[in-house]
Amino acid sequence: MSESATEPTAPESGTDWKAEAEKWKRFAREWEDRAKSKVDADALKAAEARAEAAEGKVADLTAKALRADVARAKGLTDAQAKRLTGTTREELEADADDLLEAFGGKKPETKEEPKDDPKPDAEPTKDETKEEPKVETAARPPREALKPGAANGDSDDFDAASIADRLRSRNSI
Repeated sequence: MSESATEPTAPESGTDWKAEAEKWKRFAREWEDRAKSKVDADALKAAEARAEAAEGKVADLTAKALRADVARAKGLTDAQAKRLTGTTREELEADADDLLEAFGGKKPETKEEPKDDPKPDAEPTKDETKEEPKVETAARPPREALKPGAANGDSDDFDAASIADRLRSRNSI
């Protein structure tokens, strides 16, 4: 393109109108292409920003899941699990060990193996044969016989008529 792409000049008298129309079409197409490329660039920047935000969320969730796994495996309390620091499993496990050493925590849930009986042929002792009583848990607390008012517990009788008579006699004086 030999002509400047900034502004077309006004046609001179006796000019070829077809050539002039083609020149204006060419300028219009140039500006249209520029506008499209600007829109495409803006859309690309927005898509990149969304992708970066999504990658950040994935990294955060992965770190939380790893921290929760280590905390569960080490038997940390919820408060202790929140304080774990590190980016790798090894760093988190080392930090969890430090927390447990310094502050203690829940015991990790492990399956206990039955203890070996030192005397397999011995008679069971009195304590070993005793069965523990079964405790039934209620679905709701037991109902109590509640009394109205603030009684001291001396009198279980409540007579509303006698109270009303006493109040009437006080007001009539």
